Amino acid sequence: MVERNILAWVHWEQLGDIVHRGVGKELDFDQLSRVIKEICSLQGHWCGTVAYGDFDRGDYGLQTRLLQVGIQPRHVAVREAGELHRDAITLELSLDVLETIHTYPHVTDHLFVGGDLSWVPIFRRLTQHGKHIHLCGFQSYTHRILRDWAETFTALDHREEIARDRFRETGPQVSDGDLEQVIHVLAGMQQRLPFVGFGLLQRELTRRYPYRFGFEDILNAAKNEGILDVYKVPNPNNPDFPTTAVRLNREHPLVRSTLGAESLDSLDELRDLDNGPGEGDEDAETYSEAGPRETGTGEG
Repeated sequence: MVERNILAWVHWEQLGDIVHRGVGKELDFDQLSRVIKEICSLQGHWCGTVAYGDFDRGDYGLQTRLLQVGIQPRHVAVREAGELHRDAITLELSLDVLETIHTYPHVTDHLFVGGDLSWVPIFRRLTQHGKHIHLCGFQSYTHRILRDWAETFTALDHREEIARDRFRETGPQVSDGDLEQVIHVLAGMQQRLPFVGFGLLQRELTRRYPYRFGFEDILNAAKNEGILDVYKVPNPNNPDFPTTAVRLNREHPLVRSTLGAESLDSLDELRDLDNGPGEGDEDAETYSEAGPRETGTGEG
């Protein structure tokens, strides 16, 4: 009997977007790794998990955290010379899968985590080389054509353990100075954007303060203290999945003392953020055309 060895390939960007926008949560890395290993063990010996994404965005230390739970991150630059390459992640993943046919001939099975329809050519090539294809993803986000190519499909819809609340109990001590940084940055973003997604705010903070860690805990504290209001707005790029947005609570004492009367007055003059961008809103149209990842429409 031939020993079955299986590698897992994760489209990190796509999987994260589905969890963020679909259910308003974030991936639990440890639980996701455990579920992937569990699925692989049903087919043979798990040889490893590789995740592809733009790891320059989001939390600092993310790649280290993935390594700690048994997921090998592969950074893919989706922007080069100012140009956005949306298919870069799928292309890099596919090239690496093809390479394993020759460099790791003992690998007999491949588990793909996600639902990218662009995987069809790589599925075809693997099948031609006698490899077994398995698929794992959310039912409504995994195209039927992909499921037809796979020998097995595992739906993640009921595996609630792989997602956790985006705002969790605060761990490290957070100072007023940390919260004031958030207030200043968010106030500026509110003045120039139709609404501010949680992910966009976190990325902007890490960009402005590259040597400051733990913004996830700081934002969690700001939410728990009532400094941030968290709410849902329509996603202009995908109306079925609203964006999780944040805004300042202008009545909070720290917000008032940090910004002062003049800045508070300018916040009062902002458009009604509850309704998101309207049809006649030129700024909103400009932002939505570039896609949720690159704009002020935010990332839920």
